[in-house]
Amino acid sequence: MYKTQTNEKVDNLLDVTELSVFYGKLQAVKNVSFQLPKGEVYAVVGANGAGKTSLIRGIYGIAQYTGSLKFNNVSFTPKTNRFKAGIAHVPQGRAIFGDLTVKENLSIGVLGIKNKTSQLEYLLNLFPILETRLNKQAGMLSGGEQQMLAIARAMMSKPSLLLLDEPGMGLSPKLRMEVYESIKKLLDHADHDMGILLCDQEIGYALRIADQLSVMQKGQFIWTGDTGSVTIEELSAKYMGLKA
Repeated sequence: MYKTQTNEKVDNLLDVTELSVFYGKLQAVKNVSFQLPKGEVYAVVGANGAGKTSLIRGIYGIAQYTGSLKFNNVSFTPKTNRFKAGIAHVPQGRAIFGDLTVKENLSIGVLGIKNKTSQLEYLLNLFPILETRLNKQAGMLSGGEQQMLAIARAMMSKPSLLLLDEPGMGLSPKLRMEVYESIKKLLDHADHDMGILLCDQEIGYALRIADQLSVMQKGQFIWTGDTGSVTIEELSAKYMGLKA
């Protein structure tokens, strides 16, 4: 696990300052700043194309960016290995290996991690459906089960920060709710300081589990606040194009 090189008190897990993300000359994210405290879920909601995925890709270092990124009060550069630093990324579309079994997919989550401690039992308690599917090909799972597998695989490395990009995409409302409930349980049961950055199109589901929320349009944050200070109706009415 990544260790800080300072004795300064760490208040935030992640500090993002004036982050801009580029694809060649195209600027997808424009000067975004926010802080994610330990033990919290920060949600970024916006319509398709708002820049949410680009934001996560910039933070994870797989897209060109400018600005300042600090993790546990240590500055990152574009070359910093985020995975070894303690950040896990669940991309849009899940990216599981369909020809491998559930157990084999989970084992991939700790490749390259030194002095790894098994998270398997802990995660199977959080995602009990996966325990009944361990020897089944991942490609044979339902959409909801595949998403739970993708999250569990990311958690195998015991990250301090989990980046989730559209975890409910393509799922029925029932399955989406099950996935979101499992996400919240990750923090409720975590035995270490952890935070979650969640990007989604669905305001309602994000409001259920997030502590803070930002609305993104055209690569910028246009509203930020505590989730307890706003309702679905207020956000939906103010920012057309977002789903309630």
